[in-house]
Amino acid sequence: MKLIIYLPALNEEKNIKDVISKLPNGLKGFELIQYLVVDDGSVDKTVQIAEGAGAKVVSHGRNRGVGAAFHSAVKFALENGADILVGIDADGQFDPSEIPALIQPILENKADMVVSNRFESGMPLHMPYLKYWGNKKMAQLEEEIISWIREFLGSTLKIHQKNIPEKDI
Repeated sequence: MKLIIYLPALNEEKNIKDVISKLPNGLKGFELIQYLVVDDGSVDKTVQIAEGAGAKVVSHGRNRGVGAAFHSAVKFALENGADILVGIDADGQFDPSEIPALIQPILENKADMVVSNRFESGMPLHMPYLKYWGNKKMAQLEEEIISWIREFLGSTLKIHQKNIPEKDI
């Protein structure tokens, strides 16, 4: 199996080498682990440092946002035969040592996608308070929207095509 770990990055020359050095370089069940930095228009040495640390780099040339970085990572993963794609910020606010535990439900066919919560233990180290507050508010809004969608989907007529994988039924 092949694992690609991608890092969206914008002007992360101070953190990128350290974050890449902490990423897993060997995990049970994977023949290959590849690092991908999606450079979102950095004007510092992010690209050069990432390449020097062993990462492949896809550059946008200008800032297009984290959504575009995700799109570029998915495209790269599909083109390069990844079995699992993991995204982790390049700023050091996530703990790379958690990656093996987070991918385990996928490896055991218990999940198709896993999402972590970096706020469970409070404000992450290295995160500015305003960003923490904004992230918390967005998470609350997302939870409200998801709750509404669950409620809505529970009371609607559902029509599906015949090609739904059996495990999704």
